[in-house]
Amino acid sequence: MSDKKFEWVNGLYVKEWKIDFVKAKLGIKVKDFIEYLEENSNSEWYVNIDILESKKGWLYAKLNTWKPEKQDKVDTTTDDEIPF
Repeated sequence: MSDKKFEWVNGLYVKEWKIDFVKAKLGIKVKDFIEYLEENSNSEWYVNIDILESKKGWLYAKLNTWKPEKQDKVDTTTDDEIPF
């Protein structure tokens, strides 16, 4: 995966549609998109992609690279809460 803060999704094209019940249409350039997915998928084979709107109003796809911070599990149970 890339270390960039922002990365365009190669092979995925977003078009806004002017019909009320259709929000957007996606175009996929299959060869480019498959290569992109293989390069950017995590160990579980997921790629998270956000569809965003620019300040000028056009839609685009952005790779979502957010990962939760690893937290140690802390037992918060007190002796008073144990049922036995």
